[in-house]
Amino acid sequence: MARAPQAPQVPQARQAPRGNAVTLMAEGESEKLTRSLQQAVGGFVDEPRNAVQEADRVLDEATARLAEGIKERRQSLRSTWQGNGDKSANGAETEDLRIALRQYRDLVQQLLRI
Repeated sequence: MARAPQAPQVPQARQAPRGNAVTLMAEGESEKLTRSLQQAVGGFVDEPRNAVQEADRVLDEATARLAEGIKERRQSLRSTWQGNGDKSANGAETEDLRIALRQYRDLVQQLLRI
């Protein structure tokens, strides 16, 4: 019996795991940048150069916002473990460090999926 041809597999977009993903940009900022980019794309037919310049500006703003979000998240992570050296030897320090390491790992993996 002949097999029916299979449809080619289309790679799916990578998504950050919902439980581990950290929002690095405020939702309102993300929506604003999305609207700006949509306007640039929509204006391409009438003014191609202006549309591309606007898209470049949106990319510049998005990368700046993302970098700021990463910086803030890193500061938050550092604060969870850098001040813990004075804890007693009851294991709490090790647990804090384990949690911090897991959060660093999750953040780096999220960034590598961009």
